[in-house]
Amino acid sequence: LPVICTNINTDPRVGRRDLARRMNWSAALIVPLTIRDGTPRGALGIYTPEPRSFSDWDTRLLTVLGNHDPLISWLVEEM
Repeated sequence: LPVICTNINTDPRVGRRDLARRMNWSAALIVPLTIRDGTPRGALGIYTPEPRSFSDWDTRLLTVLGNHDPLISWLVEEM
């Protein structure tokens, strides 16, 4: 499931606000990287410098990328 954080500074799920401040992150959309058999291999996230909402389109697009087996295989090999 995607994780959507519209304001990192106020979201109680965020444990490393110091890192977010250093990296200038204020909002995040994170999806699992999942290979064809459903095995999670990591996470793919986008971060913005301003608090914001993410659209359904943003979430669906990043989810499609996170489930794209050839892309995941390439990303895992590069890590």
